[in-house]
Amino acid sequence: MRVHRTEHARHFTVLPNGLLQDRRLSYTARGLLADLLSRPDGRREDGRQMADTSPQGRGAIRRALRELTGAGYYRVDTIRMPDGTVRSEAHVFDTPQLQLAIPGVARPVSGRAKTGPAGALLVKNPVKVPSRPVEPADRLLATADEPAGREEG
Repeated sequence: MRVHRTEHARHFTVLPNGLLQDRRLSYTARGLLADLLSRPDGRREDGRQMADTSPQGRGAIRRALRELTGAGYYRVDTIRMPDGTVRSEAHVFDTPQLQLAIPGVARPVSGRAKTGPAGALLVKNPVKVPSRPVEPADRLLATADEPAGREEG
């Protein structure tokens, strides 16, 4: 297979290959995710609006959103506003997010990552040589107090 790519100066989206090759997701779910990630941050759109602009229909979009939610790419939070009203806020991620809510740990915020992908799963690098574990401080102090060796004399 030969892949032909054009050079883009504007109006393009960069996506991780892992997202496009995630075999847990159907092609419909991957396509919907790519479409959602191409949208500007802060855009408000619900599943009904997505389905109405798609040839697949509401059932397919609902199933795709369920797949994306289960895989950690999509989440909807219900937020109570200070005036008492309730609204939904959708979050779309380009890498799967942890499914467990850990108390005291903030969820990733939308926008550009500052220190790396927020909440991304760590994957072992099979090429990198592992580093040695760090010795505990008390053990280092204990070995520093011991004599280095016996003196013969």
